[in-house]
Amino acid sequence: MIPARPRALLLALAPLAAASCEPTEVRIRTDLSPDGSCSREVVLAFPEAQEEGKGTGKPDVPEGLLLPDREAWPVWSLEGTTLLARGFFARAAEIPPDFRFRRRKEGRVLDRTVSHRKQDFVFFERHLWSESFREPVDRDAMEASLADAVGEAVAVAKKALRACLHPEFDLAEVEGWLDAQGSRLLRSLLVLWWEGLRDPDGERLAKRAAARLSREGIALRAEDLLAEDALERVRVALARKLSTLVRLPRPQGERTPAPGPPAAVEQRLAPDRLGEVLQTTLAVHFGGKEAAEKWIGDRHADLVGDLGGPQDKRLRFDCTLAMPGEVLRTNGVLLAPNEVLWRFTSGSLFPNGMKLEAESVVLQVHRLASLSGSKGILGKRDVLDLIEALTDDRGAVQVRAIAALEAGLEDRDLGKALARVGKVDGKLSARLREILAEPGGRKG
Repeated sequence: MIPARPRALLLALAPLAAASCEPTEVRIRTDLSPDGSCSREVVLAFPEAQEEGKGTGKPDVPEGLLLPDREAWPVWSLEGTTLLARGFFARAAEIPPDFRFRRRKEGRVLDRTVSHRKQDFVFFERHLWSESFREPVDRDAMEASLADAVGEAVAVAKKALRACLHPEFDLAEVEGWLDAQGSRLLRSLLVLWWEGLRDPDGERLAKRAAARLSREGIALRAEDLLAEDALERVRVALARKLSTLVRLPRPQGERTPAPGPPAAVEQRLAPDRLGEVLQTTLAVHFGGKEAAEKWIGDRHADLVGDLGGPQDKRLRFDCTLAMPGEVLRTNGVLLAPNEVLWRFTSGSLFPNGMKLEAESVVLQVHRLASLSGSKGILGKRDVLDLIEALTDDRGAVQVRAIAALEAGLEDRDLGKALARVGKVDGKLSARLREILAEPGGRKG
């Protein structure tokens, strides 16, 4: 993991949002019925709010988190630090919001969406469940914010350097470097940092950043960026670089200004002096300290999202789903043949949100068993084969072929049923025979 200081070094415009010491537990359980109706229970277990080091008995609700709407849930209660919401809904899409988060900008609210589809494959029903928790970092917005951040950072840097070095030194070359190479360097470092947010190998990021800095003549090693005093090492290296670009004011009658004394430049960029000048410059540039902090916060939110990026653990989710039949596929953890669990933190929503997906099947054993010449029972491999055979490249169900197969149940003979399918799609009829006929069927 990248230490906090080097991480902040690569995003000098803002610190990473701090995670709460005590996470809020978001426990969600959903029971899905074969007809698509479902029951849902949501429990929000908040840490206890503290005042002067003592518990108040009241919930400490994370800033920006919106509680489930009392009017939307048939059962809603808040006792101590625990909120309970429960309800029965005719369709998954009718489940009211249980996780919502208010964005810093434009008053928008991030929430989650639930989707359930049921498909009839004659010999089984297929249930598809998808639940998306959204905190996506929009790439276009990120790029635009990045360009804005670099432009403003360069403008602030110019003003701070003038305050520190002018009029004793000529800054024309420094400002030219900041406008060109400096801007590209800062953007590269920010992109490296953004791309490395979810990379557990901090040394890899430090090596890439050090290599990029060295190409601009800023002598820093990876170990410098990982050191406890990384910010000071970077300040020294930058001061040395700038001292090569600073010139003494042009003497009268001479064409080329003389280089400035490196020691004098570095002395004027000492940490105490530079820090004070930067704070003053930021406040003046943005019209006040609060305006500067808001601008920095907005840029930070554009880059890592309102929930604080991949290291944020303010919210800890525990989501359970019980499905009809038996789970066939999922990106969660199988607790039982029909039950799935997902666990993740708010940091897991960076950068594209989190999608919980599960698929189950309810076998209609009597239908296949009624057809003479069939294998009589389907294994999971057969189910997967049938889904692939009866859906197109986009995953859409081949309705005409399924209708023909269902009509063929009246014949009580697999060969006759497949003949009906053959009138719709001859190749499909042959493929279904491979899957359904006995003998020769593969066991799954």
